Amino acid sequence: MAKQSRRMFLKSGALIGTLAGLGASGFDPKKAHGFSEAWRNARADERDLRAVVGTLDDPYYPEPSPRINNGAVFSRRVGQRPRPTGKIPILQGATSRHETQFRILIKSNLAYRYNIIDSAGAKRQVAPRDRSGVPTSQAAIDHVFVDNLLPGTSYTLEIEVGGANERRQFSTLPERSSAGDTLRVALISCLNDRYVEDQAAMWGAVAKATPELMIFNGDSCYVDQRSDGTVEGMWDRHVQTREMLDVFKWDRLVPILTTWDDHDTGENDGDMYSPYLSTARENFNAMFKSDPVAGLTLSPGLDFSFNAYGMRFIFLDGRSHKASKQIYSSQAEIWMKNEILSSPGPIWLVNGTQFFGGYLLGAESVEATASDQLDRIMKMGRTAKAPMVLCSGDVHFSEIMELESALMGYRSYELCSSALHSRTFPGQQYRSWNSRRLESTSRYNFMAIEMRAMSSAAVEFETICLGANDQEFFRLKTSVRK
Repeated sequence: MAKQSRRMFLKSGALIGTLAGLGASGFDPKKAHGFSEAWRNARADERDLRAVVGTLDDPYYPEPSPRINNGAVFSRRVGQRPRPTGKIPILQGATSRHETQFRILIKSNLAYRYNIIDSAGAKRQVAPRDRSGVPTSQAAIDHVFVDNLLPGTSYTLEIEVGGANERRQFSTLPERSSAGDTLRVALISCLNDRYVEDQAAMWGAVAKATPELMIFNGDSCYVDQRSDGTVEGMWDRHVQTREMLDVFKWDRLVPILTTWDDHDTGENDGDMYSPYLSTARENFNAMFKSDPVAGLTLSPGLDFSFNAYGMRFIFLDGRSHKASKQIYSSQAEIWMKNEILSSPGPIWLVNGTQFFGGYLLGAESVEATASDQLDRIMKMGRTAKAPMVLCSGDVHFSEIMELESALMGYRSYELCSSALHSRTFPGQQYRSWNSRRLESTSRYNFMAIEMRAMSSAAVEFETICLGANDQEFFRLKTSVRK
């Protein structure tokens, strides 16, 4: 398909989706974003579509044009911008003031040696805790755990292999990582490795934001695409993605905490009955799982929580037990309730699919599948001593939803961040009307969030939705209080 024809196809798809939303959900695009009356009345044919998009600031996107911000994303300076100069793919996992860990992609037929070098040049060797992979693959993952580190200190991870060495910088959490201190987080989902050039531009944008923690909330590997469904084929998809994405080649590593979603499980919209689930879970753990450090609590399943900066981040497994009328198992729900009610400070509840996505035609969400469970989660938020903010992804557009006080007894938000680089089409978020939506974009993006626990009962944050080439789509500065 010619480039121009493909763009017109995508534009037509957006318009058809929007008009479908108009018929089924009472969507009013003029009310949502001040669109011209021509957009409302246009027919889904090329002649009328050209006339309509010709009236917009950006004819390719039926939404406000982004602001170009050449300066710093936030005024607070945080370290240096990472650069994708490495060759060996490395993920830094959960990190505390004294501990950290790495998952390093290696060639299984070579010998590797790992050293930690401090600022004085002192070197100590560390051995992998374990190695994961499949027997027929040339690639494996070494899990390296490091303890006895100093708070807020920069170190060098040195990898010796084949007579050469490669070095990466990493840091521990600072001593000042308690309530009242500010943390910068990047909320990221949907990392499709088909989009080679796009991924480079988008990870460059993430690097410019200089996050101190990155949250991958689903679809970190599209295992279901270009795979034959075998054990070897599913493992190879992780290896291919890990080798391709720039973030794993950064010279300055940033801790990454990850939960999964359907594409990670090996099946689009996968649930507990997927035949690929067990193998997918093993591969996901090999690539992303963190062993306990101070502040990290593991559940019996894939759920976990992490305490830092006076806040608790709770990561939910929305796939292993997904079925009719259920997203989380009863055991997982009990664990979640305990983590929410026992939180010492503001809560960030992280899921792959949207929580309040029942409005969206053709999409999964907790609300659409298990509304009773969502009601119980809202009751947990109401009962907890600390306020709770929801984080999600999956839908290939980003939006901020304002959650009315009737839900948890106070006003809160759901921050949906998607997609960093995966299939999308212009204006797809408008196929259904969302009365809670404050802002949205269907372009490639992620959310950079500066957050601070003002007290155990209040959190303030500023979230900025960013794209490549210094694009800024929207921002919100607000607080949530019990």
